[in-house]
Amino acid sequence: MDLITNLNLRNFVFKRLRLEFKDKVFHPCGHDFWILDLEKREWYIKVSNEGVLHYNRKFFENFFFLFYFQRQSYEKLLRFWVENIFEVKINSISRRNYDFEFFFDSIVNNSSKKWSLNNRFGFSYGHIRKFLTLEEENLGEKLKLNVFFEKSEVYNIPNQVDRN
Repeated sequence: MDLITNLNLRNFVFKRLRLEFKDKVFHPCGHDFWILDLEKREWYIKVSNEGVLHYNRKFFENFFFLFYFQRQSYEKLLRFWVENIFEVKINSISRRNYDFEFFFDSIVNNSSKKWSLNNRFGFSYGHIRKFLTLEEENLGEKLKLNVFFEKSEVYNIPNQVDRN
């Protein structure tokens, strides 16, 4: 089953992802950006400036197991979701088993890897500009994913069921 073209199923999974991730934090760090839970000190997604998406195998396998999705199917859906929420092209995707707890603090507190228009670490001007604008609108608070969801076309989903 193609999860991208099945609009009802895709929209349902996207709504579940929104519930799971609305309070998670978008955290840029040099050549990568991370989706983190700062309280639990957990990582979910890491995307490099080269378009490489790494995801936390433990979390996503458990999440997609609820839907009985196979890895190939949910990776395709996860790639589509990340590309559309963060407006970044994903060239490859892979799962990671390891825990980043041992250098979590260096990811979160490294001021030398802070994004700016002059220091984009290989990301596009538009991507960095969008992040800085959202950060400014949030008055410097950590950017929760809910901010991205509100601006994303993916989440302009009608509440009625698609009849196709």
